[in-house]
Amino acid sequence: MEVKGTAVRSIPEFVEKTFPTRKQEWLNALPEESKKIMSGLLFTNNWYSLKEALTIPMKTISKVF
Repeated sequence: MEVKGTAVRSIPEFVEKTFPTRKQEWLNALPEESKKIMSGLLFTNNWYSLKEALTIPMKTISKVF
Protein backbone atom coordinates (compact mmCIF):
# COMPACT_ATOMS: atom_id res chain seq x y z
CA MET A 1 0.00 0.00 0.00
CA GLU A 2 1.20 3.53 -0.71
CA VAL A 3 0.53 7.04 0.54
CA LYS A 4 0.69 10.35 -1.32
CA GLY A 5 3.60 12.68 -0.64
CA THR A 6 1.37 15.42 0.77
CA ALA A 7 0.68 13.25 3.83
CA VAL A 8 4.30 12.16 4.14
CA ARG A 9 5.66 15.69 3.92
CA SER A 10 3.52 16.80 6.86
CA ILE A 11 5.32 14.44 9.28
CA PRO A 12 8.83 15.97 9.28
CA GLU A 13 7.25 19.44 9.10
CA PHE A 14 5.27 18.65 12.27
CA VAL A 15 8.37 17.39 14.07
CA GLU A 16 10.39 20.43 13.05
CA LYS A 17 7.66 22.83 14.14
CA THR A 18 6.77 21.09 17.41
CA PHE A 19 10.18 19.75 18.51
CA PRO A 20 12.74 21.84 16.58
CA THR A 21 15.70 20.96 18.77
CA ARG A 22 14.94 17.21 18.74
CA LYS A 23 14.33 16.52 15.03
CA GLN A 24 17.70 14.80 14.63
CA GLU A 25 16.95 12.57 17.63
CA TRP A 26 13.76 11.46 15.91
CA LEU A 27 15.52 10.87 12.60
CA ASN A 28 18.20 8.80 14.34
CA ALA A 29 15.52 6.59 15.91
CA LEU A 30 14.05 5.69 12.50
CA PRO A 31 15.06 2.58 10.56
CA GLU A 32 17.29 3.27 7.56
CA GLU A 33 14.58 3.21 4.86
CA SER A 34 12.29 5.56 6.81
CA LYS A 35 15.22 7.83 7.66
CA LYS A 36 16.10 8.08 3.97
CA ILE A 37 12.54 9.15 3.13
CA MET A 38 12.16 11.62 6.02
CA SER A 39 15.53 13.32 5.56
CA GLY A 40 15.34 13.52 1.78
CA LEU A 41 13.46 15.83 -0.53
CA LEU A 42 9.78 14.85 -0.37
CA PHE A 43 7.64 15.48 -3.42
CA THR A 44 3.92 15.95 -2.85
CA ASN A 45 3.01 14.28 -6.16
CA ASN A 46 5.03 11.11 -5.45
CA TRP A 47 3.76 7.93 -3.81
CA TYR A 48 5.63 6.37 -0.86
CA SER A 49 5.40 3.09 1.03
CA LEU A 50 2.73 3.42 3.73
CA LYS A 51 4.75 1.47 6.29
CA GLU A 52 8.15 3.15 5.81
CA ALA A 53 6.86 6.66 5.11
CA LEU A 54 3.91 6.99 7.46
CA THR A 55 3.36 4.17 9.96
CA ILE A 56 6.92 3.80 11.26
CA PRO A 57 7.66 7.56 11.46
CA MET A 58 4.40 8.16 13.39
CA LYS A 59 5.10 5.31 15.82
CA THR A 60 8.60 6.68 16.32
CA ILE A 61 7.17 10.11 17.15
CA SER A 62 5.12 8.44 19.87
CA LYS A 63 8.17 6.67 21.29
CA VAL A 64 10.64 9.57 21.12
CA PHE A 65 8.33 12.37 22.25
